[in-house]
Order: sequence, then structure tokens, then C-alpha cells
Amino acid sequence: MGWSRILGAQMVLLFIAITFTAGGVTQVDNLDLSQGGINVWSISKGVIYLFPIVLLFTLSLIRPIFFHSFLYVLKIFWILIAFLVLAGIELIWASSYDYSSVKLAIFGVSLLSLFSLCAQYFAVYQKTANLVIYRHLLFSLTVISLVLLYLALTQSAGGRNLFGKYVHPNEAASLFGSGFLLTLYYKAKLQEIGVLAMKHYFSLYIFLLISIIVFIFCFSRGAMMAFFVGYFGALFLSYLFKQSSKFVFLLLGLSVITVLGYLLADLIASLLAREKDGSDLQNLTGRTFIWQMIFQQLNMKALLVGHGYAAISPTITVQLGHVALAGAHNSYLQVLAGTGLSGLMLFIGFLLAAFNKFKRNLLQSLNYKVDFLIGIFLLMIVNGASEGFFGINLSAPFGFFLFIYFTLVLNLKSKVRD
Repeated sequence: MGWSRILGAQMVLLFIAITFTAGGVTQVDNLDLSQGGINVWSISKGVIYLFPIVLLFTLSLIRPIFFHSFLYVLKIFWILIAFLVLAGIELIWASSYDYSSVKLAIFGVSLLSLFSLCAQYFAVYQKTANLVIYRHLLFSLTVISLVLLYLALTQSAGGRNLFGKYVHPNEAASLFGSGFLLTLYYKAKLQEIGVLAMKHYFSLYIFLLISIIVFIFCFSRGAMMAFFVGYFGALFLSYLFKQSSKFVFLLLGLSVITVLGYLLADLIASLLAREKDGSDLQNLTGRTFIWQMIFQQLNMKALLVGHGYAAISPTITVQLGHVALAGAHNSYLQVLAGTGLSGLMLFIGFLLAAFNKFKRNLLQSLNYKVDFLIGIFLLMIVNGASEGFFGINLSAPFGFFLFIYFTLVLNLKSKVRD
């Protein structure tokens, strides 16, 4: 119980840091950069929450089991470490050394904290670490939801900015959409091993309700579509690999939804649009303009090695009307602009490695009704096309994704050993 509380507290600190101030949110960057400067304190103050994690783990390294666990975690995430090293080398020719170096330092400390935490879970719990991580992830998101509620009650902004300038609606929606899918998977997992008690039912359904409320208040259309792709994709793939007769009914259901969607396209568009004439949907709320400007500034050198970590142009930002934007609103383009084709290949390589783990877990867990973990992978991949969850610090949804990936590695390893 003592270690559980220590690890749970560290995970809460990690998610507070990467959700609100040290993560992938770009509002603070946009505000500072539009005023003509880089405020190092604004973009790095959340790192202070990570110090207890790094300090505690550093002290624990004197025990061989923690040291070897840490080496094991580094081996698992070697592609991300290679990306970090590559981005560090590319600082030599970065367009803005100050901005890129601070951003990369935050990313490095955040990754180190996450790796340290994974190593502690593995050293303490070994085979059962995945269940403990799932429980602590959901607890951490519950704490985050309380902070979001506080922001909603104390901020004067309304609408999509209900949670204040430090939390991007898409990031919060992606995080809680992933948490919703994990809750469904965790419930099935507890049911499978026969430990699903009434207290679990109560806490899990409470979190499902919380995640739905946060998800709706964010009103992020990109995260909403990514969530439904993840949810129905998990249903589709699970039934497909099971070769269940229900698969036929699922296909029929998807066909009906597709037909209804086509017939009600205008109504759906009017509901999703923020402008009365729907003009914001035509350019994806300005994203197509941002992408076009980023591509226009990718010369041969930038295409190969990028403008410098987290930068999307030689001047760090692109101008959309009177607003200077520091994020590409596309993870793949964010990585390409910042670290070039070399960085993008490493990032895609990690995603392919992750897909292999999610697919293997799906094939080995066909006794579940649905493997919703692969839905988290689909959500992340699809949402990456409209938001920057990677390449501009460590965002909360991607941190969540890394923990899930780590649990799958442990799960598959224990099955091979058995």
C-alpha cells in the first residue's frame, strides 16, 4: 500500500505538469511570441512538478533492482531516446537555439520522469504492474478533472475556453477520451481475473461520467471524431479477429450509420461548425492555411534536418491573421518542420512498433468482448492529423499513450515467459 501511494502521487504530479504548463499546450507560447519574445519561465515553470519524481528515482538507483529496471525501460523506448538525441544534435543549426533548447529540455525532463516512473512500477510490481498503472492513470485523470472544474469555475472565459488558457480543448478531450476507453478495458480485465467488486463498479462508472462531461465541455471536433474512430475501430477489429457472427451485424450497423451520415451531412456540418456559414469547416478552422504556410517554408535543408525542435518556421511561428501560432496543429507536420525527415522517420518507426504491440495484445486477448486498448492507438493516430500531440514537449495524451504502450510490453513479456 505504501508503494502504491508513492507511485500514484508521482503519476498525479507528472500529469499535472504535462497537462497544464510543461506539456504540448501552445497557448502560452503564442501569447509570449506574439508580444515579441520568448518567456522561458512561462514555457518551463511546470517542470518543477517533475523534480520529486526524478529525485526519488535517483535516490532509488542505489538498489540494483531499480537500476536494472531503468535500463529495461530505456531499452523499450530506445526509438524515443534516439529521437531526443537527434533533436539535440540538430540544435546546432536551429533557427532559434533559445526556444528549441528550452523546449527540448522540457521534453527530455518529461520523458526522463515518465521512464523513471515506469521503472519504479516494474521494479515494485513486476507482472501485475499493468493493472496498477491502469488504476493510477484513471486516478490521475480524476484529479485532473477536479483541476479543470476549478478552472471552469474561476476563469471568466466561456465556450471552448472554459478551462482557461493553459489547457487546449483538444488535449483535454483526447486525454479523457483515452481514459474512457481505458476504463472499458480495465473493467473487462478485472472481470476476467475475477476481482471486479461493487466498489470497482462505482468508481469506474463515476470516472466514465466525469470523462463524458469533460469531453463534451471541450467540444473539440477533431478529438470527437478521433474518439469515435477509436471506439468503433476497437469494436470492428475485435469482432473481425474473433470471426464472430456479430461482425455481420456490426457491418450492417456501420452501413446504416454511413447512410444516415450522408443523408444528414448538412445538419451534422451545421452542428459542428462554429461559423454560421460553415466556412470554418471548409478550411478546418484555419488548419489548411497553417499547413500551407509551413510547407512553403520547408526548403531542402529544413526538409532534411528541420528548423529546430518545436519550431515550425525559421521565425518559430506562422502568422494566421493577427495571431502568431507556434503549433502546426498536426503532429506529423510538427515533427517534420522541427526535426526534418530523419526525425519523422524515427517518430513513425515508434508508432509502427507500438502498432505491433497493440495488434499482438488484441490477438492474445480475444476472450475479451472488445479490446479497447487498440482504440486508444487509433484515437492517437487519427487525432495526430489535426493536433500536435508530439514534437512540441510531451503532451498529456501522448504521455498517457506511452504508459499504455509500456503495459502492453510487460503484458506480452509475461505471456511469453509463462
